Amino acid sequence: MIENIGVKKNSFYILLSAALQKLLTLFYFIAVARYYGPQDQGLYSSALSFTTLMSVFIDLGISSALTRETARNPKTAAPLVSQCFFLRIATGLIVYGGMLGFAYFLGYPKELITMIYVAGVIALLDTFTVAGWFTVRGFQNLTFEARGGFAAVATMVALGAWMMIAQLPIFYLLLATLAGSIVNLIYSLYILIRRCGYCIAFTPEWKTIRTLLIISAPFAGAAIFSRLYTFVDMSLLPVLASVHSAGIYAAAVKVMLAMNIIPASLSSSLYPAFSSLHQKDEKRIGSLCARGIVYLALIALPICMGLYLLSDRIVLLVYNESYLPTARVFELLIPGILFGFLMFPPGALLSGTNRQAINTAIFAIGAAVSLSANIILIPLLQERGAALAASITYTWIFLASITMVLPYIRSHWKYMSTMLVKSILATALMGGGIYFLRAELPTLLLIVVGIGIYAIGVFALRVVSIIDISGLIRGKKQ
Repeated sequence: MIENIGVKKNSFYILLSAALQKLLTLFYFIAVARYYGPQDQGLYSSALSFTTLMSVFIDLGISSALTRETARNPKTAAPLVSQCFFLRIATGLIVYGGMLGFAYFLGYPKELITMIYVAGVIALLDTFTVAGWFTVRGFQNLTFEARGGFAAVATMVALGAWMMIAQLPIFYLLLATLAGSIVNLIYSLYILIRRCGYCIAFTPEWKTIRTLLIISAPFAGAAIFSRLYTFVDMSLLPVLASVHSAGIYAAAVKVMLAMNIIPASLSSSLYPAFSSLHQKDEKRIGSLCARGIVYLALIALPICMGLYLLSDRIVLLVYNESYLPTARVFELLIPGILFGFLMFPPGALLSGTNRQAINTAIFAIGAAVSLSANIILIPLLQERGAALAASITYTWIFLASITMVLPYIRSHWKYMSTMLVKSILATALMGGGIYFLRAELPTLLLIVVGIGIYAIGVFALRVVSIIDISGLIRGKKQ
């Protein structure tokens, strides 16, 4: 049986691994984008996004339910874990067939459908891996998951780099991703079977399957709707615009999603703090949420200002001239980036206070907003329409979430407004410096100078002295 290593060490391992994986994956994607160009990269990104979107119908919230049941009682959870994998096999085959049929129905290009055949296998294997690691999470030891995830990314990057050096077509990069998925799957099953003592069933036990589906139902909605509003744009772009537009859009969205490690890391600390305070000291929940919003605004505002002023130069620095239209995508994504950061603390508060159903409803409407906006805007504006749709969706989720937590944070409006005004002033100071110096300095030096100006502004306005990050993570009262 694996050992429980404690919350702090768990957080360190999983956050370090997630950060390294995001960083490696981002650098790898940039290399792929620069080497193959928007057209081929659009095929690659669309195939992976489409299959990732469809694979949520295999999981149906079961993985999250297994974490909870294993944490409560590992022995009684054994039949559920066993039947989970049988259910994965059955639903996986159905969803894989439906995935291919839907791709043909949408009229995807032949090259994209060919890639979906392989990307679908990757998505299917990843659902088994997720089920394995989410079950292991019930033992409150995340070091194995961290190692497996990093090994998968390292395998993909190493093989993918070799394939690019060998000048192979982009289709072969999917095989590199498949190899990484296989490595992670084998390791997860080894830990699940040898270290946790579980087994995998290949025959159905219908009573257990029914129980598994019932306990996973509360988790299914949020999982499906969040996956929809995250990946529906990349799935629709090849149909409603072009594969080239998908490649241009993906170049911006990959950076946006990589930055999500910042609010996601904070949320992983806020959620257990909210859960604990909900039972012990509910009055402190609002203070913690308010500080979380301010802290993320302090990070998101200068990022948005920098993207607005330097989008062209950043695109040329990171990619090349063929991706210059990505600069307009970055500009239109700025509200999405800002509110995508700020929506995490209210969402964590709702979950931590046992109001997951509200989160699910917000995500459901968000998915509908995203789908509708993309269908309307992509034919009109191509990749820029998808960017507008993303910003509209994340703005809705933030506004809806903040409205639902008003009873907790209403008494902290003065603190929030004061800190946000100071952060905006520091951001404006940074923006002014960048604007007047951008003709004189190279891009990298200009970014460094902008960060320095912002840091001086934040310090001079005494924003940093109020935000105690360690206290925020521990949920201490300000």
